[in-house]
Amino acid sequence: MDLKELLQRARSYCAKEEKCRLQVRQKLTFWGATPDQAEDILQQLTDENYINEERFAREFALGKFRLIKWGKIKIAIELMRLQIPEESIRNGLDAIDMDDYESLLKKILLQKSNSLHATNKEVAKKKLATFAMAKGFEGELVWKAVKELTVGG
Repeated sequence: MDLKELLQRARSYCAKEEKCRLQVRQKLTFWGATPDQAEDILQQLTDENYINEERFAREFALGKFRLIKWGKIKIAIELMRLQIPEESIRNGLDAIDMDDYESLLKKILLQKSNSLHATNKEVAKKKLATFAMAKGFEGELVWKAVKELTVGG
């Protein structure tokens, strides 16, 4: 495949949904692009705004929060894995409304508490906190919400 074909194929790939540089680079490599071709194409896609890591980070953060119910820590780790710049990660996480964030945390804790079979209140609290932190929610927020949920903390 020549450079022109690779570029057109990459444009189509990016037009379907937000992609970051790493994802596009991996796809270009899969299609047989050389490292130099891949860099040239990535630069052109960035110049043409097909790739925008700020926009990608925002859409990724909002999507993982709303659809998969991930917390900010888990979202940030995944964005780091995708080699998104730190500033873009911060801006992406800032797109999540804090009231919605805390509301979702309380909702998932309530759902989980209804399915727990622990008889000991302290064991139940630890299980709830562990569950929420595994989803990427911050410990301080989690413990505050757990205490509110289990009135009398």
